[in-house]
Amino acid sequence: MNIPRHEIEAAYARVREAERLTPKLVSTNYGATMNKLEKATLALARASNGNPVLSTLTVMLFFVMFNVLEATIEKLMFGERFEHWLDPFFMLAFIAYSAYSVWWCSIFNSIKERDEQ
Repeated sequence: MNIPRHEIEAAYARVREAERLTPKLVSTNYGATMNKLEKATLALARASNGNPVLSTLTVMLFFVMFNVLEATIEKLMFGERFEHWLDPFFMLAFIAYSAYSVWWCSIFNSIKERDEQ
């Protein structure tokens, strides 16, 4: 897939704009490169076109598929699926990531609004 150079430059400009909008929250050293979690969440916000409902549903589907994978591995290793003490922590992690993706959707929407002006 060949992405035109002007689209790539526009994407990098949006990331720089997001860093400028919230420097303390986006990066720990005020304007340095974004870490992988931030890039992945920004990609999720772009893919959902800034719609927080779609990004939340996507994270929920990730959680469902994670549980399917976990259950399959447990059945292969132990012969049965079982509940364990890490399940609530996995749920909390996906809920927190869902909230984080909604926050990035709001950043994406604010950047999009500034670009349209």
